[in-house]
Amino acid sequence: MDRLATTGLLICAGLLLSACAGPARTAPSPAPAPASPPTAGPALPALLPGGPGAPVGKPRFATDARSLFAAINGGAEVYLERGFVRGAFQTYEPAPGRKVNLEVYEMKDAAAARAVHARRSSAEGEPAAVGDAATAHGYYLLMVQGRFFVAVTGHDVEQTALDELLPLARSAAARLARAGGP
Repeated sequence: MDRLATTGLLICAGLLLSACAGPARTAPSPAPAPASPPTAGPALPALLPGGPGAPVGKPRFATDARSLFAAINGGAEVYLERGFVRGAFQTYEPAPGRKVNLEVYEMKDAAAARAVHARRSSAEGEPAAVGDAATAHGYYLLMVQGRFFVAVTGHDVEQTALDELLPLARSAAARLARAGGP
């Protein structure tokens, strides 16, 4: 056998061996972050009630960890650790010069929504008659409606009263009850 044939034979043998051995071994790549479970619920804007009060500005939405952190500027871990699916956020003006924020968090199930409520509720909070469970304290009202956790918060820490928060909480509870689901 001449030298050219021997070289060709060695190259072919090397290629054959490398093809049989599979790809080169490298360190495993990190697993991708788990995606939020798909939801069969309504479109995000449908989670927000029309009022009471006029919506101020455009609503904001969160569909993953990054957009949730951006939307609420901190505190997203409470939701992410308990099964956050998606969220919708809107400010309303129930009376001239009075603003109230509505935050709707869809969780993986009702138990997750109740877990967020338990974590976020204050010991000083009083039960409120809205949704499946609700607690009011000062300028905020926290509520569970099915698989949804809802926060209704007044802008004026000193002047917001429960009677400003309840109408929006009731409207949200009715809308979310129609959204259905476990």
